[in-house]
Amino acid sequence: MTAVVDYTKFDRLELSDDEDDAPKRVSAQEVRYRQLEAIRKENAAILRGDPFADENKGVDPTRRLEQTSKDGDGEEDDDESSSECDSDIEDNPIFWKKMPKNWKENPTIKAMEKLRDQTPPEEMAEELKEQGNNWYSRTLKEKVTGTRLLTYHRNALQCYTSALNYADSAEATEPVRMLHATLLINRAAVQLARKNYRKVIRDCKGALKFDPNNVKGHYRAAQALLKLKKYNDATVHVDAALALDSSNKAVLKCQRLIAKAVAAIKAKNDSLKAVVEKKRKEAQKIQSICQARGIHMGPSLFPLDSDKKRNRPQLLDESLGVRSPMLWPMMLLYEEHAQNDFVQLFRDDVLLRDLVDMVLPDNDRAPWDEEHKYYASNVELFFETICVPPFASDVPWPMDWPVQSEKDAGSGNIREWVQIPLGLTLLDILSLPAYVVPQIVTFHVVPKTGKYHDQFMQRNQHHVRALHVGGNSSMAPRSAPTSKKSVPVTAATTTTTTTTTTTTTKGSVTREAVPKKKKKKKKKKKKLSASESGDGIDAEAVPTEDLD
Repeated sequence: MTAVVDYTKFDRLELSDDEDDAPKRVSAQEVRYRQLEAIRKENAAILRGDPFADENKGVDPTRRLEQTSKDGDGEEDDDESSSECDSDIEDNPIFWKKMPKNWKENPTIKAMEKLRDQTPPEEMAEELKEQGNNWYSRTLKEKVTGTRLLTYHRNALQCYTSALNYADSAEATEPVRMLHATLLINRAAVQLARKNYRKVIRDCKGALKFDPNNVKGHYRAAQALLKLKKYNDATVHVDAALALDSSNKAVLKCQRLIAKAVAAIKAKNDSLKAVVEKKRKEAQKIQSICQARGIHMGPSLFPLDSDKKRNRPQLLDESLGVRSPMLWPMMLLYEEHAQNDFVQLFRDDVLLRDLVDMVLPDNDRAPWDEEHKYYASNVELFFETICVPPFASDVPWPMDWPVQSEKDAGSGNIREWVQIPLGLTLLDILSLPAYVVPQIVTFHVVPKTGKYHDQFMQRNQHHVRALHVGGNSSMAPRSAPTSKKSVPVTAATTTTTTTTTTTTTKGSVTREAVPKKKKKKKKKKKKLSASESGDGIDAEAVPTEDLD
């Protein structure tokens, strides 16, 4: 658990001039070592049967030897002395193989706790700091990994935290103040190795409160901020460290890494700006061409996936300008089966009959069409009038594929369904005032026969219109769902050979076809893979000699 250190008591720190003349105390580590060494020598002497082993206990040293000489072979006494020695070993914590339940009642443990309580807190803090340094040094010397590495790091952190608790209870002096800073910086080194970058910043910030001129505190804070991609804050700490030590190689290396990361971000931002500017210019060009042709654009009906977003309307021949045919992404919806066909690019000067023949040929059936109703000679195309609100013509159209709002989707306006004659070109439909392109040209496919056709016509019997082309291109209502008369279409269109790829939503089958020839070829779909880029900057492990 992290120690709660009271930093306020160091605000009024007073130092005496004769501080160096004070008597030096023996460190707690040395005192404990002497005690354990004495216990070890005493136990070894008892095991050897030395006569001076019991001198400190007030026992006659010759008594044991005299008793041994009187007993002859001494088998019984040997057993008694052996049992006494075994009892002493069992009572000594050094020889414990397993922690007993009443270990707190052991006299040796009580003596060690009493000695610990008598040791000054600053000496205990120094001892625990050395233990923490040893645990962290072992991770680098032994090159441990996995669970052992995690254990060593936890032990080091526990030692530093306990040392902070002892230092907090010590008298507020300048050495204790520096000891606080050292412990926090060493703990930050372990947290940096564990990639706990926010905890590194916390400890470095606390250390700099005790010692504002500590180079390692600024350096390790800069390393953590670099990994968190907070380059401005990292630069502040690097500049502060170089102001204190301008020749520090580690700090200079960190400065180079920050500069490299900043340059990479700047280059990436410049590249993104260039891409956005290019898209903006293309969108403005498409908008001007669409407005010249009377085409209205609006938000999408629903969120689109990334594959569909890659397809934008474009000119077939840039040199022809407005007179050039346009290529449009298209989607055919089969609401009865919740399916759709997506056409990546389709020329707007090609008859829609060619589109239907290509996507739904008479000699082929889709796998989901169990009743075999969806084929070119047995389907009708419909579009919904003003299915989405059009974009304003006096402002640039958005480029981020917006989706219609819930308010617009549920506005409750009465809309009409318009049957599309297949003898029209795509441009004839797009230029109608009643049609708004929802980012992708979307038509509904309804079979001419079957139960779904009757339900569709019955449900929309007062809102279905048949499109008549001729003169002013007016729309006339369809009187009854059963009487379907073909309406002559007078449209002069030059049909050219085009190659269009359609992709069905179920499966990865791609179809490549030429209009009117109904020639089908299989083509493998090219998969696009996006590689993730990283800055490639890793925090370096703090070397052992860098610990204070």
